[in-house]
Amino acid sequence: MNRFIPVIILVLTLGLWFGTIGAPAAALGGGATDTDVGSSSAASGSVSQGGDGSVQIAVSAQYTPAGADGSGGDGGTVSSQAVTASVHPVCWYMEGLSGAETAKWLDSPDGAASDMYHRNNNNPDPEGLEEQKARYPDYESYADDEEGYWYVAT
Repeated sequence: MNRFIPVIILVLTLGLWFGTIGAPAAALGGGATDTDVGSSSAASGSVSQGGDGSVQIAVSAQYTPAGADGSGGDGGTVSSQAVTASVHPVCWYMEGLSGAETAKWLDSPDGAASDMYHRNNNNPDPEGLEEQKARYPDYESYADDEEGYWYVAT
C-alpha cells in the first residue's frame, strides 16, 4: 500500500492542476466565469493497477470557448489533452536469462560477460568477469536449469 502513496499524490496533484483549467475565472481571481462567457470545460482521470505491480494513470482535459457572440460554448475546441502513463513500483524485478543461459553467458570462452562489463563500465580490469559472476551466486548449480530464471532488480 505504501508504494501507491506517491502515485495517489501525483494523481491528486494532476487533478488539482487540471481542475484549475476548468475553474471559473472568478475563482482564479479573474472577473468573468464560465457561465458569463458561455465557455465550458471538462477534466477526468483514472488509475488502475497492472498485473505486474505497475499503475496506469490516465488524465484528460478539454476546454471549449464561447462562440463569437459570447453564448453557447460553440467556439470550437481550443485545448484538449490526454495523457497516459505507466508507473512501476519503486523496486520491481524483471525476468532475465534462464539458469542455463546465465551459466553459458558467464562461462563463455570469448568472455561475453566480461566484455559486456568492460563496455558498460569503460574498464579493462580483468576482475570485471568475477564481479559479474558475483551477481549470480552459485550460478553453476543452475547450469542445467532451462525452466528457472534469474530476476534482475530494476
